[in-house]
Amino acid sequence: MVLPSDPAPIIQTRPMAVEDLDLVEAIEREGQDAPWSRRIFRDCLDVGYDCRMILREREPVGFVIVSRVLDEAHLLNIVLDGSWRGQGIARGVLIGLQQELIELGMSLLYLEVRESNTPARRLYERLGFGTSGFRERYYRTRDGGREDAVLMSKQLMADHK
Repeated sequence: MVLPSDPAPIIQTRPMAVEDLDLVEAIEREGQDAPWSRRIFRDCLDVGYDCRMILREREPVGFVIVSRVLDEAHLLNIVLDGSWRGQGIARGVLIGLQQELIELGMSLLYLEVRESNTPARRLYERLGFGTSGFRERYYRTRDGGREDAVLMSKQLMADHK
């Protein structure tokens, strides 16, 4: 997937490989309160989830993982290296991803996001996602506590006109 951009550098994605897992783990640890383990990432690759590296000017700056079942897609994880957040990269990746999912016949894209992750929630809302529910105590926190998840979803086929 090649994503449109302003005069800014080109953002692309490519399939994630086992060789990427050291970098994926580092980005995940830096960007998440309760990071996934290497085993989880390996399992995602092994079961055939759509695991991609996000590239800026051919350099990996993040990753995205999506599972697809029947006509529904679940955004499992999207993380950018901290120095690349807030620059529209995730937005561009998500717009491109949605278009691909529509072309694949997917009708729904859904996700969970930490209730406290206001920047991500705003991004999803700007992209047309609505709140569809909550999962109580879904996420672990750095201090060992728990935090609620906001369930968000977007109908994709309505965009396919």
